[in-house]
Amino acid sequence: MDSYRFCSLALICAALIFNTLCREVELDSRSLHHFAKKEYSSNEKQLINTLQGVLEKLKNNRFPLYGMKYGQLPMCEAGEQCALRKGARIGKLCDCPYRISCNSFLLRCF
Repeated sequence: MDSYRFCSLALICAALIFNTLCREVELDSRSLHHFAKKEYSSNEKQLINTLQGVLEKLKNNRFPLYGMKYGQLPMCEAGEQCALRKGARIGKLCDCPYRISCNSFLLRCF
């Protein structure tokens, strides 16, 4: 009984493997037609060259690492206005130096 199950399982596995191998051969032969190298017109060649030039310029353009990052405020000097009041809200304009805080009444670094 066990040998019968083993043989039937082996036969089913072999059939599935053979089936997938045949399908891969069919897919390989069909894919060659879709990805064959085609000749580009002069307009398409010009667009490709322009795009390559833009990509090279963007690749060579380095952004400064020490520049202002998202979510960071510039530093204020002591006594400088560090916040702005708009109604009941207070918006920070800049960060005060170390050991100095922004006074919420005067809105200056003290």
